Amino acid sequence: GFRGNPPLPGVGLPRPPGGNPLIIVTRDLPESEGLALRALLRVESEAVRADLIQARRERAAAWRALARGEVNEAEAARRLDMARRRELAARSRVENAVAEWALRQSPEVRARIGEALARDAQPRGRYPVRPDLPAARPPPGPPQAAGES
Repeated sequence: GFRGNPPLPGVGLPRPPGGNPLIIVTRDLPESEGLALRALLRVESEAVRADLIQARRERAAAWRALARGEVNEAEAARRLDMARRRELAARSRVENAVAEWALRQSPEVRARIGEALARDAQPRGRYPVRPDLPAARPPPGPPQAAGES
């Protein structure tokens, strides 16, 4: 049974935690396509591995420098931004390679990949944003002075 509320109509359950969604989706594909996608992921992962390691090192160094008072907030933010950009570029390369590969597959394989990765885009334990519901309230900001609106 469900703990809490059942899923909304037309919305599947969030994926269970654990595991890379790209690897998980390969298990749901026909054997030849699953093997091909896993091979692609191995090649692309190896290609971006050094950049991901470097991004983690840059992030850790930025936090250490901030903690020791070696840099100010602006410099720490700049270093953290550089690390995020490096990581995002590496992850984007893998995602783009998968998208390019998926476009050459049958509609059925593309649908499986697309549905699985779209599900993963939802926050764990939450339901997708529904356009027919009112938007969430923005977080509270600084108090406004009298007469401002």
